[in-house]
Amino acid sequence: MENTQTTDPIVTVIIPTYNRASVLYYALHSVINQTVENIEIYIIDDASTDLTTELVDSFNDPR
Repeated sequence: MENTQTTDPIVTVIIPTYNRASVLYYALHSVINQTVENIEIYIIDDASTDLTTELVDSFNDPR
């Protein structure tokens, strides 16, 4: 059997949010602290007026 490595994500996490920056903080930390390397995270924001955008921008994770 051939050993091939892929860079395609094996886990996709979708997080819908609206004005819930405080909860989103914990959700993102939970996802980022997983041992899975090939992961992608989509945050679906419904025009929040709190600090959701700034919070997401503050995370520095290459995944």
